[in-house]
Amino acid sequence: MAKIDDIRHRTKRSNGTRALSKITTIVRHHSGGSSGNFDTFWSFWNGERGWGTGGYHEIILRDGTVQLCYDPNEITNGVGGQNSYTYHICLVGNGQFTDAQEAAWDERIAYNMQRLGIKVGSVKGHREMPGASTACPGIDMNIVRARISGGAVGGVQIENPASTKHKLGDRILRNQSPMMRGDDVKTLQKAIGVTADGIFGPSTETAVRKYQEERGLQVDGIVGPATVKAINNKASKSADKKKKYPLPSGVLKRGSKGEAVRQLQTALNAANFRVGNVDGDYGPKTEDAVRRFQSVYLPRGVDGIYGPNTRKELDKVVN
Repeated sequence: MAKIDDIRHRTKRSNGTRALSKITTIVRHHSGGSSGNFDTFWSFWNGERGWGTGGYHEIILRDGTVQLCYDPNEITNGVGGQNSYTYHICLVGNGQFTDAQEAAWDERIAYNMQRLGIKVGSVKGHREMPGASTACPGIDMNIVRARISGGAVGGVQIENPASTKHKLGDRILRNQSPMMRGDDVKTLQKAIGVTADGIFGPSTETAVRKYQEERGLQVDGIVGPATVKAINNKASKSADKKKKYPLPSGVLKRGSKGEAVRQLQTALNAANFRVGNVDGDYGPKTEDAVRRFQSVYLPRGVDGIYGPNTRKELDKVVN
């Protein structure tokens, strides 16, 4: 699951809103540079162009982190003259994108297509929009749309996301084409200390080889029974360690106070759904942060109240 950095509470806006039913197209962009985020882009948008609203609803950073910049009903400045009906997602880069970014794109495009009722033919690149003259999004959108439909990207077949729910040890993991993806790869990556993007690529293979060498295992970069056994033994020894962000049980809501609220606020800040100061007071900022978190992870249960379902999803994110 992509890491979410929810910054909607602090982004500037001036364009107004539209009904979600008016959104008929999702547009993919690239930033045109090898680095950056909303804040660096804002200095150009606002400082040089004088915009009161940014260009994109979501920005996917190089490590795969997704910055949520605006709610879908807000009109941004992604494509001149076409913003009343479009939702904009930008990948930071100039025609070259990381595996983590593409994995995050796959996740976010599937989510947004479902919630907005968008068909694959209405997922467009910036340069495909009426009146546009640009190299953006720096990738062949026919390939991107083929991947969404279960085809290939960059000549590499991508597994259907529905087939990625594996436990570590269910299958042999290795660096191959198509690249292996799934929950078991994430578990492996967490165990060997690399970015857990769920994609078994060259960097993961290198880390596996190092892990195997340090433990006297056969160094082949392949995760078979012996490597899985070593990982599981390590996991069992550390299973009783305290969680980094302990979460309270029960129900918390507007007006709640105390240490349980402090724990919740600390975890929300760590998950990038920021509440500001950790003061133990479940006030409007904490309620808003819970709503923003729920809108991403529990879209059918957005009520601003912390309960068992919110606890479960927040625990997955921070622990």
